[in-house]
Amino acid sequence: RVHGESHECAMSMSLTSLYEDRFIVIREDRIIILHYYFPFARPKTVMFSGIERIEDLTDAKRVIHLKDWGMAFSSVWWACDLRRNFLRQDGKSFLAIRVKGDRIRKGFSTMDGQQVLRLITERMPHHGAELERQ
Repeated sequence: RVHGESHECAMSMSLTSLYEDRFIVIREDRIIILHYYFPFARPKTVMFSGIERIEDLTDAKRVIHLKDWGMAFSSVWWACDLRRNFLRQDGKSFLAIRVKGDRIRKGFSTMDGQQVLRLITERMPHHGAELERQ
């Protein structure tokens, strides 16, 4: 019984969110990118142990690098945000992560880019040594 209780406690801790908005959920060991897969908008889960690099594409040239959903003229597959290319963004940030062994980066919007960058880089294998800004 005690063994089962500690297992349940560990399970509930792994489900605790460190950050959530309408685009992503960050847990202690993973990021869940909501509305990722086309056409059914299923989420994509990426373990922090697999992330090689994170890029801040907030100031990137919109037409070339950003897309509402899918792939633009870059190697980023963007999770759904049908307002990503609007001029007024209300403080949103646009980030992309590179996962080991995958040449397609995973892109997503977030409402608090600084906090999300901090949470992800702190949990990356090399403690965020690979942050790029474009």
